[in-house]
Amino acid sequence: MITTEKKLDDIDKKILKLAGDGLTAKEIAYEINEKQKAVERRIRIMKEYYQCKSTTHLVTKLINEIR
Repeated sequence: MITTEKKLDDIDKKILKLAGDGLTAKEIAYEINEKQKAVERRIRIMKEYYQCKSTTHLVTKLINEIR
């Protein structure tokens, strides 16, 4: 199992918080002034790193780090 040595940056934390609030990648991109593809890419990379199959699983796994 991979340890959570990787620290989330501020953008990752914002993305996870907004995803936890139920926003889509398109809505998150609008909120943080990024492109939708960039948001989707960050989510995909985080899911791969933390071995999560869904965004919901990712958010629940990292809930303490994003608060």
